[in-house]
Amino acid sequence: MVRGVNLATRINLGEMMARRIWARDSSSFLTMLVAAVCLLAAPAHAQSEDSNPAKLNQRSLDLLIAEKYAEALPFAERYAEAMKSQHGTEAPQYADALSNIARLYVHLGRLADAEPLYKQAIAIAEQAPDNPDVGTYLSRLASLYFDEDRGAEAEPLLLRAVAIIETKRGPDDIHLTGPLLVLAALYEKRGQYDRAEGNYKRLLASSARHNGADSIANLDSLGYLADLYQHIGRYREAEAPLRRSLAIIKKKFGRDDRQVARALVHLAALYDVERQPAKAEKLYRRALAINADKRPSIAFWLDTIVTDYHEHGRNAEADVLAQRVREMKRLDPYRL
Repeated sequence: MVRGVNLATRINLGEMMARRIWARDSSSFLTMLVAAVCLLAAPAHAQSEDSNPAKLNQRSLDLLIAEKYAEALPFAERYAEAMKSQHGTEAPQYADALSNIARLYVHLGRLADAEPLYKQAIAIAEQAPDNPDVGTYLSRLASLYFDEDRGAEAEPLLLRAVAIIETKRGPDDIHLTGPLLVLAALYEKRGQYDRAEGNYKRLLASSARHNGADSIANLDSLGYLADLYQHIGRYREAEAPLRRSLAIIKKKFGRDDRQVARALVHLAALYDVERQPAKAEKLYRRALAINADKRPSIAFWLDTIVTDYHEHGRNAEADVLAQRVREMKRLDPYRL
């Protein structure tokens, strides 16, 4: 299951990263384009950064990417007011602006405030025939429901979102990433592991097609798949995505980078849980040679995995790794 960050937040981050990687967020591009046209038609004295809608929107998105959510909110709100003034409350530009405010509310923990804005954005977008943005907004609302344990409400929205995006944008469009990820997490949570696996594999295949087989953009999908296999005890199958992740990281950052050390620790942890201590020991030693005296230590990374396993009820596996951490600290307390 997707760990560590709530789904609504992860979907927001994933969408922003996708824009950087693929530069294909057509809804935001449309909003920016309309704002730019308005800018060109406006008098020069009215084009300051404080009143320029395109710059307000870009500033809010830049701050969102930088995880400065409270700073981004005033810019997003002013942009929404500009779209409301220029296009009215039923315009798709205003719907997109409302959805962006809702995304910031999610990051700020204001889920109750985000929900009505998503619903308003959906209602506006549905008025335009064949508007593909409906799928995107449905996905964002569903991810919020997932985080609030409202899975029964989330699933029909996700299935509708997938159908709309596939029909309007195509079966391999980037906007499918959000709903497919939440569907996979929802199915995993329900114990519908085959359906979860299918969605995770589809995410991975799509990412590889868009970015290339060796792209770091594939690491999230590989991680989800490995997590699922480990969660349900299919350890042998978890090895392949972990090894593929390791190979991608080595190619991107070099064999001696700390990210390689961390990937080695995750693969070694799998071998420990599989009761293959010799394989695990070899990888831990390689990770230690790379990481040397740097912090955080490999024992810290293992402790993080132990904590995650305990939180998800995988206590037997956690105990195996906790014993490994104790042994590491006993043998080399200063470096670990």
